Amino acid sequence: MAGENLYYDPETWGSDYLELLIGSHDDNGYSTTGIPENYTFNKMYDEITYWSGYDLIEQISQGYPMLHHVGHANETYVMKLSNWDITDENFSTINGTTHNYVLVYTHGCLCGSFDYNDCIAEQMVSINNFAVAFVGNSRYGWFNEGQTEGPSAHLHREFLDALYTDKYNRLGRAHMESKIATAPWVTAPGQWEPGALRWCFYDCNVLGDPVLAVWTNNPINIATSYPSIIQTGTSSMQVTVTSGGTGVSGLTCAVIMNGNLLGTALTDGYGNVQVVFNEPITSIGMAELTVSGYNCQPTTYQIIVTGTVGMPFDEVTTQDFSISPNPVTEELTVHYELYSKDIVSIDVTFQDGRTITIREASTDLPGQHVFRWNANSLSAGVYQCSLKSGSQVKTARFIKK
Repeated sequence: MAGENLYYDPETWGSDYLELLIGSHDDNGYSTTGIPENYTFNKMYDEITYWSGYDLIEQISQGYPMLHHVGHANETYVMKLSNWDITDENFSTINGTTHNYVLVYTHGCLCGSFDYNDCIAEQMVSINNFAVAFVGNSRYGWFNEGQTEGPSAHLHREFLDALYTDKYNRLGRAHMESKIATAPWVTAPGQWEPGALRWCFYDCNVLGDPVLAVWTNNPINIATSYPSIIQTGTSSMQVTVTSGGTGVSGLTCAVIMNGNLLGTALTDGYGNVQVVFNEPITSIGMAELTVSGYNCQPTTYQIIVTGTVGMPFDEVTTQDFSISPNPVTEELTVHYELYSKDIVSIDVTFQDGRTITIREASTDLPGQHVFRWNANSLSAGVYQCSLKSGSQVKTARFIKK
């Protein structure tokens, strides 16, 4: 929390604005609940002790996921740092490995002027280290002298309320919500400087990925119940997501196949959801279920889509030719019977039509035969196994998990 002196007469401090981002407040006629009070804060307030840009670099390098700033700025200067201070060397520990990248939000003027070549915000997000995203102004930020209210402060409070209370974990969605929640005040009577809030609506921007999922706490561990095998013609599937044995609400469950979104839905208060597909599945292959959401690291599960109907999955048989187990995990076992001496070869065909020979043509005597092949080289999916015996070809489909 980096706060500067904003004005001397009347005395105005950035620290007073920053304190309204912590916990619940109804100051200035509206209510917000921002960062939980029991979180760890590093408060660098000029009102208490003067700090420099180098002090800020030293503290940030110890690992802080968010940096909130209220102070003055220009195109190449913010938080008492200039463009030449923003280097990978100065922020070597903020590399996504030693410490996580930083989300920056500032009230400073002009520092987000993306039409300037190059503004300091662009420098922060374009180097390898330091900022994962920057929320700030392309023109003037705005405060009200001698108050704890102001256009930039209003948007800032609602932004954190959107993240922590409304649980809009996507960066761009939380930013949009800050403007939606603040919109009734744009034309409210008695504005300190009429038009200033509308101004900030237009010049406060996100530099970074707007669909970035922001964690406001350590991510939860989830367990997901879902059908690992479904058949063609299926039009929906049931999913249950729990954490520590308790259902998790509000998580997105999305089913994708061949790059197409089949369906998506949110879990209810018990962690249950019925994902209804846009249309029934018509082709065999592999689909994916991805579970994501508020403080939940996206987790993807494989789903096998098979066209086999009414046949047990432990064995697929075509007369005297069979495959087991099915689905296959490691070793594929082919059983076949010959009624006379013959030359036999065995092939596996991929979904894209490619074919590999897993047993070269060789002579077998009459009787029962078993051939085993290590299928670890196959990725998860649906395959066809073909046995060629003389002029005959017998096939069976199998699933690799």
